[in-house]
Amino acid sequence: TASSSSITANGTSTSIITVQLKDAQGNSLTTNDDTVSIRVDSGTGNVGSTLPAGNGTYTTTFTSSTTAGTSTIRATLGGTDITATQNIALTPGAATKLGILTEPPNTTSSGVVLATQPRIAVQDAFGNTVTSDSGRSVVIGVVGSGGSVGGTTTQTSSSGIVTFSGISLAGLTSNGYRLSFTTSGLTGVDSQIINLTPGAASTATSVVSASTTSIVANGSSTSTITVTLKDAQGNLLVATGGTVLVSKVSGNGSLTTTTDNGNGTYTATFTSPTAVGTTVIQATVGGSTITDTESITLVHGDATQIKITQTPITGANASTFTRQPKITLFDANDNVVTSNSSGVVEVALFSGDNGALS
Repeated sequence: TASSSSITANGTSTSIITVQLKDAQGNSLTTNDDTVSIRVDSGTGNVGSTLPAGNGTYTTTFTSSTTAGTSTIRATLGGTDITATQNIALTPGAATKLGILTEPPNTTSSGVVLATQPRIAVQDAFGNTVTSDSGRSVVIGVVGSGGSVGGTTTQTSSSGIVTFSGISLAGLTSNGYRLSFTTSGLTGVDSQIINLTPGAASTATSVVSASTTSIVANGSSTSTITVTLKDAQGNLLVATGGTVLVSKVSGNGSLTTTTDNGNGTYTATFTSPTAVGTTVIQATVGGSTITDTESITLVHGDATQIKITQTPITGANASTFTRQPKITLFDANDNVVTSNSSGVVEVALFSGDNGALS
């Protein structure tokens, strides 16, 4: 028998173990003429020396370990095990802290639900789960700049266990993060370091750019369009992120098919039309339009033509024209050359023996 069959697993709590010898008919012996030894048969904790009490009983002191569980005490009589045993429950102490039973993974994609969800225990000072604790609110947070936690971030304990589900961690791939777990009145705990890889492509942060945003409208000049996929936190994708298509929002010119470079970037070649103007380029990823666009200005080429765009009207002989002539410079594709301001245009007569200009 034990003076107490349930004691606290704190390394100091004790219970007095007593062995009462009886004969085959169940009569209690009143003398201590036999050799009795008491031991911990299973579980944790320890016993002291077995001492005869002089009345057919033998005693020892069982001292708990710091590990909750059940310990079985057995005795021997003359080297033979006594059939009867005594179980002692080692119970957790008062709740003092939180501990992690199941760690989140050390690597995950930003914004993606964790493959392994965290499980938290309400523990005593020695790390034993306080199974009597229920209804305690535990809040999950994040340690690290730029990080955020998605999902239901508050759960309550049941028999000392707090189970989270649907939790995700978003942040920068350049930073390492920890999940934090806190509750009122107890010491909180942080998870292991979690390293992030880029998450899914985001239409809000991905970028459309051009190798040059101003090309000649000659039907052959080109600009390379690059779509750089980023996740919602602005992390550059480093692998294929879905089907990307580059197209025109407005303006002229042509585009090749889009090439997946396998590193989170996609390219297409834009070829200019022969008319000046502006062409706006957009892209889609997975069928959704990326917010960012790129504008390409189509400019004229070098002046190669002179055209009369306003004919003169004469007045009286030797008088000033009532409407002056207007000359316009054009490139090879009939685009007005607006940038030429230093050229000299000379006016001459093509016919007339006696005519003169002044």
